[in-house]
Amino acid sequence: MITVADAQKVITRTKQLVVPMGWAKKLNHTEPVWYEYRSALQFVDDPTETPEGLLIVCQWKRKDGPKPENWTFGLLYGGARIYAIDVQPLTHHTNKTGKGHPFHRQRIRGNHEHTWSEEGYGYAEPFTLSSVDGPTAWKEFLVRAGIANTPFVHPDKAINDGQQELGL
Repeated sequence: MITVADAQKVITRTKQLVVPMGWAKKLNHTEPVWYEYRSALQFVDDPTETPEGLLIVCQWKRKDGPKPENWTFGLLYGGARIYAIDVQPLTHHTNKTGKGHPFHRQRIRGNHEHTWSEEGYGYAEPFTLSSVDGPTAWKEFLVRAGIANTPFVHPDKAINDGQQELGL
């Protein structure tokens, strides 16, 4: 089991993406269509070290009528989502972990930030962004997840450039 110390060690060590940002339709997902970007990460201080299971997974669902677009930016380590920002204004998240944290066992509405707890994945707190959009959330995610600054490519641009056919 990943400890909070393990998660923090990975988060605080500067990482960089292995694959430039390119979006594809999320496999095995029904309408409305979600798009996804994945990349392995390597540590900046030792680029030869690319730990198995250290990656980012980003997802986007475009605006659907009155429903706003949704974004998720997650840092995974050892198969577990150790840090994430979810920009999902109309959804709820119920904290099932996080004993001793301020929002333990509470239901969070809207945008939230996931952090690792001693019980593992599943704890989140409300999160406010200066602007609720993908590029702003991406920049904040990079800083908080310890990832070197990387340009954001909006899924609409990637899709229009033909990147939706890239394999994941």
